[in-house]
Amino acid sequence: MSDIRVLLDTNIFISREAEQVIPEDLQQLLKTLGTLNVQVLLHPSSIEDLKRDKETARRRVQLSKLDAYAHLASPPSCDTDIAFLAVVGKTTRPNDKVDNDLLYAISRNAADLLVQLQVVSPNRLPLGCIVRQTWQNKLDMH
Repeated sequence: MSDIRVLLDTNIFISREAEQVIPEDLQQLLKTLGTLNVQVLLHPSSIEDLKRDKETARRRVQLSKLDAYAHLASPPSCDTDIAFLAVVGKTTRPNDKVDNDLLYAISRNAADLLVQLQVVSPNRLPLGCIVRQTWQNKLDMH
């Protein structure tokens, strides 16, 4: 197994596990990560996010697939990191809190890379990657 740890955004998990065609760029990325034996992880906040799905049948199906993934054990909490919150902003919205938790895990070396979907048009959901160094540089500037 590689020493590289990749954290999947909740929407990547949903896109991969939903009953729909997986975007080609996501297929290629997941294939490459598998070939390189990279450790692919889900953050506990993403799991909680999935548990909040109001559609019971979809929630049940998604939650049944969680054990196929490694989970990030004991991730750091951003709740009291004033410097980090100054960069990303404090939020009370659950989805924004999940995003902050994922970014914080990257900034504190709990994982090396965050893979997420960026919505840029109704027809295109490109992949975006955030590497640890990018967030560390932003925190160092504050």
